[in-house]
Amino acid sequence: MELGKCIQPWYEFQFDYHDELSSCCYYSGDLESINFNISNSWNSNYFKKVRNIIKTKDKTVNNGCSNCDYLKITGKNWKQSFDNEIPRNIELNDKISQKRFENYILAKKEFEEKKNHLQSLPVKIYINFGVKCNFKCTFCFQNIERENNDTRTISAESIFKEKEILKIAQEIHIIGGEPLLIKESIKFIELLKTDADFKNINLRITTNGSLLHRYI
Repeated sequence: MELGKCIQPWYEFQFDYHDELSSCCYYSGDLESINFNISNSWNSNYFKKVRNIIKTKDKTVNNGCSNCDYLKITGKNWKQSFDNEIPRNIELNDKISQKRFENYILAKKEFEEKKNHLQSLPVKIYINFGVKCNFKCTFCFQNIERENNDTRTISAESIFKEKEILKIAQEIHIIGGEPLLIKESIKFIELLKTDADFKNINLRITTNGSLLHRYI
C-alpha cells in the first residue's frame, strides 16, 4: 500500500496509557499529550501534520510515517476501511445509527479530498488501558513496563465524558495488557453496556481469552 492511501488520521483516534494521543500504532514521530476533548484534538497540529504527510506523500526520513512497518507488511493486500462496503452496524434506522452513517460518509469524503481540518469525527476510537496482564508472553513488548511495575492507566469516566462523540463512532476498540484485568477497562465496558445509546456500536476487545468465562 502506498503512503498516500493510508486513511488513519482521517479515521482513527487513539487514547494511550502513556498519556499520549495518536492516529496510528505505527507512527514513529512525536505524539500529542493526552487531552480528553476529542473534537479539539482531532484537528490539532499533530493530526494535521500527519494528514499532511500522507496528503503530500512526504517521504522525508524520520517524519513519523516514512518508514512505516504497516505499509511494508500489508503491501497491496490491505483492505481499505473506506471501501464500497458500508458497515452493517451503521445502516440501522435509529437516529444514532443515522448520525453514525452520516459521519462515516463525511469522513470518507474528507479522506478522498485529503482535507486537513475535518468536520467529520473519528470513525474508530482505540483505547489502550495499560499493561496489566495474567500472561507473560516472550514476544510481548510490554514486559519491560510490567517488570518496572508500570500501573499507568486511563480513567474510564474521563473518556466517557466524550459520549456524544463516542456514540457516533462505528467502532470502539479496547486493548491492554489484558483489558479484562484492568479496572478502568472493565468500568468503561460496563458504561457502554448499560447505556442504550451504544446498543449498536461495534465493540472490539483484544484479549487473551483466559478470563472470558467471568463475563460471558
